[in-house]
Amino acid sequence: MFQFLFIFILLVLTYIGIFQILPELYWFQSFGYTSTFLIQLLYKTGLFLFFFGSIFLIYFINEKITKRFINASKFTIPNEPTSPFFQQVKKILEALIAPYIGTKTKISASFKWIGLAFLSLLIAKYGVFYWNEIITSLHAAPFQVNDPIFNQDISFFVFLLPVISHFIGLYKFTLITAFLSSIWQYLNQGLLGLFFTPNSKLIRGHVFGFLALIFTLLSFSSYISKFDLLFKNNEIIYGLGYTDFNFYLKAIGVLPWIWLALAVLAIVLIFKLSKPLIVIGAGCYFAFKMIFLSLVPSLIQNYIVAPNEYKKEIPFIKNNIKYTQMAYQLNNIHEVDVAYTKDLKVTNKQKFETIINNARLWNPGPLKSTLKQLQEIRLYYEFKNIDIDRYFINDKPQQVMLSARELDIQQISQKAQTWVNKHLIFTHGYGLCMVPVNQFNAEGLPELFIRDIPPVSKPGLTIKQPELYFGEATNHYVIVNTKQKEFDYPKDNENRYTNYQGQGGIQLDSFLKRLIFSVKLKDIKLLISQNIHDKSRLMFDRNVHLIPKKIAPFIIFDKDPYLVVNNGRLLWMIDGYTSSQYYPYSTPYAKSTNYLRNSVVVTVDAYSGQTKFYIKDASDPIVQAHKNVYPNLFQSIDQMPIDLKKHLRFPKDLFKVITKVYNTYHMNDPQVFYNKEDVWTFPTETYDSETGITMEPYYMYVYDQNSQRHEYVMMVPLTPSNKNNLVSILTASCEPDNFGKITVYKYPKQETVYGPLQIESRIDQNTEISKDLTLWGQVGSRVIRGNLMVIPYDNSIFYIEPIYLQATQSKLPELKRVIVAAGDKVTMTPSLNEGIELITKEKINLALSKNAPQTKTSNYLTNKIIDTYSKVKESLKSSDWLNFGRRFEELDELIQKLRNDQ
Repeated sequence: MFQFLFIFILLVLTYIGIFQILPELYWFQSFGYTSTFLIQLLYKTGLFLFFFGSIFLIYFINEKITKRFINASKFTIPNEPTSPFFQQVKKILEALIAPYIGTKTKISASFKWIGLAFLSLLIAKYGVFYWNEIITSLHAAPFQVNDPIFNQDISFFVFLLPVISHFIGLYKFTLITAFLSSIWQYLNQGLLGLFFTPNSKLIRGHVFGFLALIFTLLSFSSYISKFDLLFKNNEIIYGLGYTDFNFYLKAIGVLPWIWLALAVLAIVLIFKLSKPLIVIGAGCYFAFKMIFLSLVPSLIQNYIVAPNEYKKEIPFIKNNIKYTQMAYQLNNIHEVDVAYTKDLKVTNKQKFETIINNARLWNPGPLKSTLKQLQEIRLYYEFKNIDIDRYFINDKPQQVMLSARELDIQQISQKAQTWVNKHLIFTHGYGLCMVPVNQFNAEGLPELFIRDIPPVSKPGLTIKQPELYFGEATNHYVIVNTKQKEFDYPKDNENRYTNYQGQGGIQLDSFLKRLIFSVKLKDIKLLISQNIHDKSRLMFDRNVHLIPKKIAPFIIFDKDPYLVVNNGRLLWMIDGYTSSQYYPYSTPYAKSTNYLRNSVVVTVDAYSGQTKFYIKDASDPIVQAHKNVYPNLFQSIDQMPIDLKKHLRFPKDLFKVITKVYNTYHMNDPQVFYNKEDVWTFPTETYDSETGITMEPYYMYVYDQNSQRHEYVMMVPLTPSNKNNLVSILTASCEPDNFGKITVYKYPKQETVYGPLQIESRIDQNTEISKDLTLWGQVGSRVIRGNLMVIPYDNSIFYIEPIYLQATQSKLPELKRVIVAAGDKVTMTPSLNEGIELITKEKINLALSKNAPQTKTSNYLTNKIIDTYSKVKESLKSSDWLNFGRRFEELDELIQKLRNDQ
């Protein structure tokens, strides 16, 4: 039996090694991370063997003891217990187990050991699930910050505590299952009654000895449980509070000694089975738990703390605020008080020009629809996502939106979806589109800095390698550099073909490799195809969402990779995060995560697949621990090329988390925090036709007064909870030399600063704008109101909202109007330039000539003058002198503007 089992296990391990481990090794090797794979494999295998060996050893020893005691007890003549109580218990037990004794289960020794080995394997597999936590705990880096209660470095909680808890839980389960197995075997053999026999101490010794061992482990477990109080979610704060500190912590400190006392009591009961001792032991434990761990803490909380809760909880509220701010780096936020002025005045046209030229008028949704209509070229191309970045064009910063033209194999006709087409010919996407965020032509369509196939681009944005073999839509495997030419791109009525010249993928230079991957990919054609030769290369698992996750599964990667044009090549950049749920006193933002860092950024070459991991935040102890484990995986951010470093962005997801936490934890005063007097929230806006949409953070150029320069930032306006006025703007710098610096611009509370929804209301209440929007929506067009942009300039704020028109029969949105607002003024014009001029009443020569058909400006003003003159006459006829004065003043401003233009 064991010989066949050994051969079976050997065959299984051989199959796993050849057809599962070896393909993964080749995959890691193709990306240059062989050592990373081998380290992970070594640690996982070592831990599995350790867990399996130690768990099976426990089962083995227990099984041998149980079997020996069963054999020895079969010849023991039972006699009645001396105690009437135990005599009664024995009779009850015998009555309960009588049915089982008559139907003894016969299990061969071989099947029993196989079952125990299988159970050990399952437990060991669960144990290995935490392999990363266990390994990093052996290479832990200090946080150099201690918790306020136990004075332990934070690294103890982040690295060691979860591992200790995992080991305790694992072996607690093992001991309990082994204990129950022995009880069942004694019961099945009809020998459990000997437990009460005074002249037989074997079974009693085994049972109580095992209990003593379990109680000892529970003693250690209860000792460790005191640290969990730092992660307790109280009603007021997250973490240990007044009652926990002053009573519960002391009470729970007694519990380990009670468990040890019960362990000693279990050993005593081996030699003298005593009802009083059992009652006293069980009674003490349950009484202590009910009274000192439940009832008394509840009484203290309700009758001592609750009547004077704020004063009692002050030091613990301070701890919660302090450690939450440290966990999310909120303690480093720079605060700026803004001396707000309502009117927008352009004091420095050059500084204002940079801001305006980078104000986003195109929204991802409408732009994606437009690009699909204009630039997908063929049905099998797809613009999957719209990315936002910035470039220096003509020595000026320019925010742009770009999207890769990826290949969607599913869009090829069903007849053409042959194996050769799917895996040998249609292998890659081609090029991208790049659009300046604020420019559109006379038809309301975007200007394109990079367009068409092959790519046509502005100077400085030349694309030398437009093929995309690695991207967001590359989900099927391909074989490149085969005898079959690859489709490269369509040209007029013909197709251009190419052969892959890079080093990406796995070279199929042996029959063994082809056999391995035909089994792994479940495709025999990969083995028998005559098109494949020894220089062909296999690319699988090539999605940029998957590649970094597979190489470094211990890092959480951002869901939005973005494309970068760097020295003529296309690269993907993916942000990576380290996290923990064990940062003391830090309030979780979602689920149980209460510590988050953007510690890693990954680049993936879209042509070669070359992948590099850079440490973005070297101060993070978690990434330092990973670096200690994988010395060849990470590079310093200083090793990133300077041109590429200019495209680093502060991740949107991280910024949203920080903002969400900061909305509450900007309150440093414990009493303000306790009363939740100044909670902030994300504002809402109107998008398309829906009102109340939560506003998303956005990238923008702002002028930083401290550095005296424009900085590219991620930003979001904030409003008080249950109110719509603007209270602050939060920004995070994306500049390489100032990356991650967070600034909050606070606006005065004594006057109203319009928030996004208030501006949206003013737009709706503007009769001219409302009339035009309603009219356009009734003549076969759909009006799409874009995202409202809140833009700070000096001490004032102005607001921009694009208006798109889309014919009901097509999905080609056109940017037709721009709403500009500042203070009490709201206007809608064909271009941003005109809107700014109407608001500021100044002639502004901004680089916005492509915003709209500027040649039509005079016609536009003439039409506005005619329309306003009609309204002046209507007011005069109805003797509405108030509106007459307003309309006449507006008419005078429009005539003056027309004179200036001429």
